[in-house]
Amino acid sequence: MPRYLSLVRIDESTIPAEGPSPELMQRMGELIEEITKAGVMLDTAGCSRRRRAPGCT
Repeated sequence: MPRYLSLVRIDESTIPAEGPSPELMQRMGELIEEITKAGVMLDTAGCSRRRRAPGCT
C-alpha cells in the first residue's frame, strides 16, 4: 500500500496567541482517532524546520 506525506504550511503571523480552540482540538482528536482505528492514518508526526532537520525538505 502506498504511503503519502501531507505537508501543511502555516502563516505564523496569523496563529492565535492562545493556540487552537478547545473545540477544534476535540474535533481533530476525534477525527485522528477515527482514521487511525480505520487504518488510514499511520502517524501524525511533524517535520522540524530545515536547519534542525536537514533531511526534511
